[in-house]
Amino acid sequence: MPVSILTWKPLKHGFRARTERHTLNVRAADQLHCTWLWTVHRRGGVPGGRRLEAHGREDDSEKAMRAAEEAVFGWPLAQPAKPVCECAEAGTRNCGIHQNEQDAAQPASVQPAQSAIAHPEPPAPLPCVHFVGAESTGKTTLCRYVRKHYGLKMLGETARTVVSEQETDFGRIRSSGEASSAYQADVFARQLQAELGTPAPYVSDRGPDNLAYASEYARNFVELYASVPDAYVTRLQQSVVFLVRPNAETFSAGLADPVRAKMKWEGLQRIDAKVEMLLQLMGVTPILIETGNAGRREDQIDAVLAAHGFVKVTKALDKKGAP
Repeated sequence: MPVSILTWKPLKHGFRARTERHTLNVRAADQLHCTWLWTVHRRGGVPGGRRLEAHGREDDSEKAMRAAEEAVFGWPLAQPAKPVCECAEAGTRNCGIHQNEQDAAQPASVQPAQSAIAHPEPPAPLPCVHFVGAESTGKTTLCRYVRKHYGLKMLGETARTVVSEQETDFGRIRSSGEASSAYQADVFARQLQAELGTPAPYVSDRGPDNLAYASEYARNFVELYASVPDAYVTRLQQSVVFLVRPNAETFSAGLADPVRAKMKWEGLQRIDAKVEMLLQLMGVTPILIETGNAGRREDQIDAVLAAHGFVKVTKALDKKGAP
């Protein structure tokens, strides 16, 4: 059995390794380090530039590293490489890992008193979470899942709000280029106001999606895209963005929604492609959600958010349904 040639580098709350095509992450899921989550992303050569290929959880970090390696190479590697620090190649021993080793080697009587006092670093700020893509893909349901289980403020779908306020429907809006242009301009202005006016982190039902609809139905896409503020693009680049792909299950359910515009499957595919292109133009690499299975979607979301430092706020239910 081959020996591991990967170098696992320590991060703030876990470890990371890279191959030519993959990034492997291992992260503690709780403060007691009783559960470790692992993810494998494939870089390049896929739509969007990055794809979550595998994820899971183990009860210690070494098992998680080996599980991630097995997902990439197809076998559990015999000897996972010992995590090394950034200063290893420089020949220094000034990092926290080496300092702890030196402190442990000293007799207790000569160790400095302050070494027993923990000085944890402040946690990194959590990113915002966006669910983007064409209509009837289940984005709102996934937003509600994140709101419930991670305690984030949810920004609702602006397009529905504007339709309700104007007491109209999508058929009337899309009956003329002028009406559609005015509607998309209003929606985009409100989306920007809601996101830039809300402190991070939050979960948003959509992002710059309506620019794709402006391209499809209106006549002011160029003007709207040119007006996107740099602050919005920067926040989007720093966010966790899930691109929810069209699938037959959610598409059928969306046909029964009286508020939604009735769109054919081919139209859904066009909007999906335009949303992905918008993200590429803005320098945003999304996480692709392609399955229509609710359980697998939630598993994927949990793994990705855990890798970014999110912790669930709701307790799991026991077999009787009691928390």
